[in-house]
Amino acid sequence: MNSTQAVEKAIKILLVEDEPAHAVLVKVALSNAATTRLAFDIEAADRISKVIERLQDAVYDVVLLDLGLPDSQGLETVSRVYEASPDTPIVVLTGLLDEEVGVQAMQKGAQDYLVKGQFTPDILIRTIRYAIERQKEINRRKRVEAALKKAHDELEKRKALLEAQSELRTILTNAIPLLLMGAPPEKANTFILKMCDNIEEMLWQKYLAEAEVVDLNTTGGVICKIMNDLGGAFEIKSVVDKECILKGNACPWGTQAQRNLVLCMLCKGIFSRLASKIFENVAVNLDKTIGNRDNCCIILIHVY
Repeated sequence: MNSTQAVEKAIKILLVEDEPAHAVLVKVALSNAATTRLAFDIEAADRISKVIERLQDAVYDVVLLDLGLPDSQGLETVSRVYEASPDTPIVVLTGLLDEEVGVQAMQKGAQDYLVKGQFTPDILIRTIRYAIERQKEINRRKRVEAALKKAHDELEKRKALLEAQSELRTILTNAIPLLLMGAPPEKANTFILKMCDNIEEMLWQKYLAEAEVVDLNTTGGVICKIMNDLGGAFEIKSVVDKECILKGNACPWGTQAQRNLVLCMLCKGIFSRLASKIFENVAVNLDKTIGNRDNCCIILIHVY
């Protein structure tokens, strides 16, 4: 047998019909439409409950659906099948006086309808093929739309993150140092504590609120990410027992940190608050800082 004579993959059909005589008519029509290249794999069901079970357990190319079943009637039948498997094409089988219902069924998700006793084998197979192709196109569009939505959502999240980073950078490097100029020590400390609380909550929501596992590794990784997102170069050097050591080879603020030493104090305060939301007893300390003209930053997180 050459390639032009090859048998196509059998079309898998779920025939939903509670009247045995009508079911036989459809099966005969399909049998008459079958050729050496076209085959059908037909399964039958006579209750909507059985249909939903089948759709959960198997994939069908098309559902031929009678609307009048013992446990479901009319357009509700279409809705229930569509909800159970929205990517599977539905061809509704209607009575002679129910053509309007067939049109309404298409509005509920069916791809087409046929009037019982009024279709030939050729019309039946053509309707099935068209329904399958239209559903493939709908499914393709769904995938494209889902991909576009995901990309849009990622861009929005990235935009929000960039805005938050820009806001945080502005607050730390410009607003706070300016507001602290000339302030008495006690007022400066109160202001710093309040700002650290607000910034900590924002960072928690951005970086940690949805984390599945939060431990020393996670905490250290998030602190590095925050500093790196702001323009630094930080990494976890080690996690031993209850201590995590972070090293920064580049400060997010460069030499500006040396002119505004409050930036180091603010970072320590913010990271201490983040860690305290995770561990009951924890200390965050700065062993070295580029702001103090060391050649790197060393942040120690110790749980005790």
